[in-house]
Amino acid sequence: MNFRIVYKYGVTVLLIAGLIVFATSLLIGFNEKESSFTRYLLHAPFPGRAGHTCTVFKGKLWLIGGWDGNSPYNDVWYSKEGLHWYSAGLMPFKPRAGHAAFVYNAKLYIVGGLTFDESRNIIDLNDVWATDDGIHWQCVKEAAEFMPRGGHACTVFKNTILLIGGIACGAEAFKSNDGVSWHKVAGNLPFGSRGGHVLTSFNNKLWVIGGIRVDGNNNFSSFSDVWNSSDGIHWHKVAKNMPFFAGGGHGAVVYKKSLWVIGGFRKGGTVYRSDNGKDWELFNSFTPMGERVSHSCTVFKDRIILIGGFDGTGFKNDVWAFKTLE
Repeated sequence: MNFRIVYKYGVTVLLIAGLIVFATSLLIGFNEKESSFTRYLLHAPFPGRAGHTCTVFKGKLWLIGGWDGNSPYNDVWYSKEGLHWYSAGLMPFKPRAGHAAFVYNAKLYIVGGLTFDESRNIIDLNDVWATDDGIHWQCVKEAAEFMPRGGHACTVFKNTILLIGGIACGAEAFKSNDGVSWHKVAGNLPFGSRGGHVLTSFNNKLWVIGGIRVDGNNNFSSFSDVWNSSDGIHWHKVAKNMPFFAGGGHGAVVYKKSLWVIGGFRKGGTVYRSDNGKDWELFNSFTPMGERVSHSCTVFKDRIILIGGFDGTGFKNDVWAFKTLE
């Protein structure tokens, strides 16, 4: 298995773990800068995983897919508050990790990702699935107009779906008005090819934060930059060499009128905040959940819910809630 394939399923964490000092706290609560981390569950009923998604849909949290270091999942779990989780069962789509999920026009979608074939070869996907209720899924596009990929990012901006990047994919952006038909709107984005980044909307702009690049020779590089755009086509670098070194596998959300970056390669135990996307402050130097990559971060009921990921020792199935007290 070559380096690109190893990275695709997150095992790069193992290769760079020697660069990270792991020190995981088992404290239930944590207070610094008028904030709190609360461990909702040490072991949720779903298996430990990374590369999953967790999305708010119709008043619930929906956790989809991921992998445990050996096999990907096609299960779906849901919760009304993050404490009690219920299985929606195995879904008709292929097991996958590194996919994207979003809500659009009252439907929950998943796009692409990475899976295995019968010979255990890693396969990139470019299918699109949708559901009205989180339980009954329908394939709305078997092969979308973009090349198969994982580690990409999707978001909804100005009532349009935008897809950017992916591991070993071009520096391109695609848009869709229905989740079915996609068209390329940019093919040479200035931040270059990257995957494992975060794409979100904040202050009426799109933002790309961090990520990694794997070239054709399987050379690995990571980014700690921040870019924004008013249309998804024209991008401007607003920050570089950020101390959080969000080189992929991090989580980023908009919470209480600020951008937050939590975890990621190299500095997985930190929380950074910015009110404008350019100037960042260290909010927590080391969270009680410890080093974490390829976890999910979701804003839900006035809290950031963090689930699973890889901490250097294994794939986690814990659930944490973060809330500022400011």
